[in-house]
Parts: sequence; structure tokens; C-alpha cells
Amino acid sequence: GAMADRFGRKYLLLFGFSFLICANVIFMTCTSTIGMISGYFLVGLHMSMTHCNLKALISTTIPANMRGSAFSIVGLATGSCLFLGNIMAGQLMDITISHGFGHIGAFIWGFMATCLATFALIFLTWMEGGETSAPQNQANNLKKG
Repeated sequence: GAMADRFGRKYLLLFGFSFLICANVIFMTCTSTIGMISGYFLVGLHMSMTHCNLKALISTTIPANMRGSAFSIVGLATGSCLFLGNIMAGQLMDITISHGFGHIGAFIWGFMATCLATFALIFLTWMEGGETSAPQNQANNLKKG
């Protein structure tokens, strides 16, 4: 909440994506227990920055009488994607193991997908002309009103 107010939601998503990119790199390259703990810590930071941001976005953009439905649809879509993603992760692990690369298939795909999402968000933000942070928007609204 406070970070989104300070930096803006799109930048908070970028920070969260960067933590997930770093976590995937750690999972691909590190074999130590400390490395795995570090990777999971970065995944936790990613989730705290992106998932809460999504819920805030839903609650501010969807009309009050439709929010319950919106949260249900997002929950259904998220659960479906997790289900299919876990199947895909297992298949990717099998492929990389059969080719002698070890258990890195899902992390390679996660790294590539997160990089693609990051570049898409940067491009879309650039196309819109950037985003001002919420405090600046509130100050502009006070000047207008």
C-alpha cells in the first residue's frame, strides 16, 4: 500500500517482477541451502508486491456492486493458471532432466516469461507516457477541486 502510493502501481509491479527474475536465476544456478532460502525469500517479496497490487487494482477499478464477482473470477483464473502452470512445470522439468540439464526447466521458463512481462509493462508504460505516483495525482486533484 505505502510503496504503491509512493512509487505508483506500475513501478511496484516492475520491482516485483525484478525480484522474481532474480529468484529464478538463483534457482537455476544455486545448489546450496542458503541459495534456495534466498530464492524463496525473493519469491515472497515478488508475491507481496504483485498480488496485493492486483487486489488493490480490482477494488479501485471495479464498481462496488460487482467486486465480489470480480474477485471470484480473478481467483478462478489464478487457480486455473496455477493448475496448468504446475503441469507445464513438471513437463519442463522432465525435458531438462532427460537432456542432462537437471531440474531447471521450470525456472528457465519462469525467467523468460517474467522478462517478457517486464518488457511488456515497460513498453506499455512508455506508450502511455509513464505513470505519476498517487501522491502527485492527489495533489493535482486538490488543485482542481
